[in-house]
Amino acid sequence: MYSQAPEAGIASLLASRGRKGDSMLVHMAPEEVQGLQSLAYAAGGQLSVNPVTGLYEANFLKKLLPTLLGFGLSFIPGVGPLMAAGLVGAGETIRTGGDLGKGLMAGLGAFGGAGLGSGLAAAGKAGTEAALTGVTPAGALPGSSLAKYSLPQLPGAAAAGTETAKQGLFGTVQQGIEGLGTKAGREAFMGAIPGGT
Repeated sequence: MYSQAPEAGIASLLASRGRKGDSMLVHMAPEEVQGLQSLAYAAGGQLSVNPVTGLYEANFLKKLLPTLLGFGLSFIPGVGPLMAAGLVGAGETIRTGGDLGKGLMAGLGAFGGAGLGSGLAAAGKAGTEAALTGVTPAGALPGSSLAKYSLPQLPGAAAAGTETAKQGLFGTVQQGIEGLGTKAGREAFMGAIPGGT
């Protein structure tokens, strides 16, 4: 029969002292905590310290959840920023018992996240097309001589498309970030995000 170690009781006691919905303890390396601190700074705050336990709290992540959901939804074919905003906003309205204000705020966050995701996908595609053809990055822009070709017709594109499919969401995001290193990728990114130029 399994018996719980005394330390597990201490962990449970500390976890029960969480605030604002926090109810779990997590083992993290110092650089991971620093990464969360950077994310909190980017969100306009910082990691708080629980006054009872003295441990860091990461409850700010709840505020970022709609943006992250919108970002993830943007990689589903046919789901654009408006649809992602509607789905997340409606879900939050239902989850909060009909609070339309919270639903609208969640929808706005999802809209921004989906716009970022759409922009990264476009940047990755434009950067890949430029790299596969060996032309200058500007040659991969819509309206250029490459505009009449679809990606599978470009040399080596079938293999690249298969590799991207294997990589999934994280591979697409990485490809998008790399695409931002090209002029074509940056212009495609700005053209794909809502309000971009």
